[in-house]
Formats: sequence, structure tokens, C-alpha cells
Amino acid sequence: MVLLKKLLFVLFLMVALSNYNVGMGFPVKFALTKTVSITIDQTIEGTFIRMGNGKPMIMREIEEDLWFEPELDIYLHFKHNKHCGSIETLELRRYNEAIHLSAKQDSADLFPGAPQQIPEVFDEMIPRLMVAFNVPGVSIAGIENGRIAWTRAYGVKTAGNEEKITDSTLFEAAYMSKAQFAYATLRLVDRGEFDLDIPLVIISGKPYEKVVRDTPGEPLHKKITARMVFQHQTGFPNWSSDDALKPLFEPGTGIGYSGEGFEFCQRVVEDITGLCLNEFMKKELFQPLGMDRSSFVWEDHFSDISSWGHDSDGNEILNRRIVTEGNAAYSLYTTPSEYALFLIDLMNKTPGHGSLLSEESRLEMLNPTVHDPSRSSLPRAGETISDDVLWALSWRAQKTNTGMRFHHGGSNSTGFRCITEFDPASADGIVIMTNATGGSDLIDQVFKMTSLP
Repeated sequence: MVLLKKLLFVLFLMVALSNYNVGMGFPVKFALTKTVSITIDQTIEGTFIRMGNGKPMIMREIEEDLWFEPELDIYLHFKHNKHCGSIETLELRRYNEAIHLSAKQDSADLFPGAPQQIPEVFDEMIPRLMVAFNVPGVSIAGIENGRIAWTRAYGVKTAGNEEKITDSTLFEAAYMSKAQFAYATLRLVDRGEFDLDIPLVIISGKPYEKVVRDTPGEPLHKKITARMVFQHQTGFPNWSSDDALKPLFEPGTGIGYSGEGFEFCQRVVEDITGLCLNEFMKKELFQPLGMDRSSFVWEDHFSDISSWGHDSDGNEILNRRIVTEGNAAYSLYTTPSEYALFLIDLMNKTPGHGSLLSEESRLEMLNPTVHDPSRSSLPRAGETISDDVLWALSWRAQKTNTGMRFHHGGSNSTGFRCITEFDPASADGIVIMTNATGGSDLIDQVFKMTSLP
């Protein structure tokens, strides 16, 4: 009899909860982005939130209609329909950004301003994408007609910490470092101190010690020039890891993205100038352009002004690699605004004077000549784009129906994902930096929904 009473009680609860859920409108879906929704459900076990196709996670009620989910560090404030009690809207707060969602809004109706490049559209779009892809911080600089026209900063430096990202917060530019090093090297070319087409071993007067150490007598690397480095035709792998470093094909005859090539060129530049990489970059680029915060090595005070990297779940990456010896391929610490100063100079729109480069070198850097069949087009909204990806000097280039666009991405294992793109003809551009590996998906969605720059 006791067992029967328990079974009847459980059955009563299930029926009552079912009727309650129908009345309250559970489960409720909210369109977070065009591809990701948030589902709120209530069962006998409690109230749950599910992000996209992720697992349901139980929430706890802090006060009436205010709920918290600790794993995502997310707060939800419900607003009910006063007649039927169903949830109509909610305010979602994560990474110190508030997002207002309506159960009546269809995902197709989101971001009606796209594909315009309007900062106000980003104010609606970026915080939603940050939540969807677990990205605690994003910083953006927009360039219009050769000037920094607007900036935006969203989220926090570190997940679980309320210290907000600002325009002056440092990020790792990652592989976007390469273009700045190539640019500074072209200044040596302008002064007759360097040549893009003379093999690097001839310029330095010795074989590359990193190759000789691994593969004594290796001959192919002696053919590598700076031009091959900047157009990723050295034959070197991206990074050699524990493998012996040597070209995988005849330099100049193929294409293969390589950080090792940039490090080789860096060592030669350091030898002939007598400067370490960071001092070289300060002299040739940072100081002339007023890039006061930028550095290729970590400085002690960066702890106070830098964001921190995060993994795909938005968790802080501990034991972060701190770069004390600069690497031309990936170690630039900077802000989107300071990177934008470099782009403005490259597009020959620096206020008060021309580019730091001669016109010949500037145009040479923006002359795409090497086809890269391994690269795919950036996703694009509202315009056609060629599938043919080319390399200029350290820049990928693609033709669009509005002209040639140049871009470069950045991806470091420390949890930073970045991108920049610009149009030299209009002198428009954009720099986006994020502090999580989910930033790749965020950037992808931004380009799919907006026409940039």
C-alpha cells in the first residue's frame, strides 16, 4: 500500500508538472544568434538552460525570477506574461554584458542592419556571439577613409572577473605579427640595407644555424629569400616541432604557410641591424607611428593592461606562454587601435605625412602575385568574392565586386583569435581581436552577416 501511494504521488507530480509546463509555456526558446538558440525548460528536477545543442545545465534561483548557472557564469532575469504566466522576455548577463531576448523574435529577424558596417549593429551582434561561442572579450577598431572612425570593446579581460575590456587593453595579435615585421623589413630595403631577392644566407654570410643543427649540409635553405618568406614559398613547415627543420619542397616552387620562414628572416635582420626584434620594431614602426603600447615581448606592466586567453569553453588558459624573446611570426602584443595605425600608414593615409615606406615598396607589399589553392575565401554577406586567394608580401588578397581586399588572421595556442581586413582603394578597414579560441567562430559569423570593411 505504501509503494502504491508513492507511485500515485509521483504520477500526480508528473501530471501536475506537465500541466504547469503547458501553462507556463515550457520549454521556451530564445534566438541568441541566427544559428544558436537558448532553451529554458522546467522539469521535476529543476529549471534548466541549454545553449544551442549543448547539454542542459541546471540553474538556481537567487531571487524571484533571477537565476544563475555557475558553469557558464550566466545570469538570467525572466519577465512573465501577466495573463498566462509564460516567459516573454529575459535579460541575459554574461561577461559583464547584458542582452535582452524576446521569445517572439525569430532568428531571421536578428541584426536587421547587416550587411552594413555600422558600430550600432555590432553592439547588438557581438555580445550575443560572445555568449554563443564562449568568448569573454572582444575589441574592434574600424577604419574609414584613412582614419580610426570608431572603436568598440566588449566583455572582460578574464572570465569570472568584472574588469572590462577597453580600447587600450592588449591582445595577442598572433600571426598578424608577420605583416608588421615584413613592413619594417621593407624600410631596410628602401635604405639599401636589405634585398628581398638575395638569399638570406648570402645576406647574413652564414647558413641558418637552426637548419644546420638539425640537418647538417642541407642545401635547399640556402636558396630562400625574404620574398619567399613573405609569400610563404620557403618550403619550411609552419613549425618544425621535434622534426628536423628543412624545406619540404624546392624554395620558390610551391606554397606552404610557415612561421619558421619568418623566424629565419628575423635572425638575419637581427644580425645585420645589431638589434633584437623588439628594438628593431620599435625603431622602424612603433615609435614613428606612436604605437606606444605595442611590443613583440612581454613587459612587466602588461599584467595590468592585457587580456587573458581562454579555451573553447571560455575557461581561462592557465600557465600562459609569456614571450620574453620576440618572434616575428606570432608574438606581437597590441591593441586593435594601434594595429589600425599601422594599416592607415600602409594605405598611405597617415595624417600629416605619407607612408613610412617608399611608394615603390608600399605598392610592392600590396601586389598579390602568388596563388594559394590551399586557402578558402572569407565568408561574405552581400557581395561576390573570388575563390582565388593570392599572397602579396605577408598579406592574403581576394577580389570582390567592390575591389581588392587584403586580410590576415591570427591564432595563438594561448587562446587568442584575431583578424584584420582592409581595402586600400577606399582606405577602409577593420581589426577584430578576441581572447578565446571561440573567437574563430565569432569572427566567421561577423563576416557572414556583415560586409567588411
